[in-house]
Amino acid sequence: MLGQSSDYGSVFVASFALIVLCLVGYFAISTIRKRMKEDEGPAVPGAGGGFTLSDLREMHRSGQMSDEEFEAAKSLIVSAVKAQQATAALSKIEQKKKDAVLGATPPAVPRSNRHHHQPPTE
Repeated sequence: MLGQSSDYGSVFVASFALIVLCLVGYFAISTIRKRMKEDEGPAVPGAGGGFTLSDLREMHRSGQMSDEEFEAAKSLIVSAVKAQQATAALSKIEQKKKDAVLGATPPAVPRSNRHHHQPPTE
């Protein structure tokens, strides 16, 4: 009987140690992921990270980039900005459609199509 309670105690200690180890691993991985995500940041100019056109021009002038590299990088930045602007415009259009459907804001009616109410003449 005495040997059996000792086995239960060692199983309990081992289980507890395993649970603690799993929790420590979880928090360590969560912290690492959070720091990695913060370090990456968006590569679109003006969004908090990456290169701006001014940065590229300076690198090109100082000789850190060839003409080909500069043109390729510039076209990538310009494309990314255009894509971001198009996405923002589409989001606004979709939101206006949703608002109109839900009745949140009525769609704009041009002045020429508005009906003016005139008092009836008898």
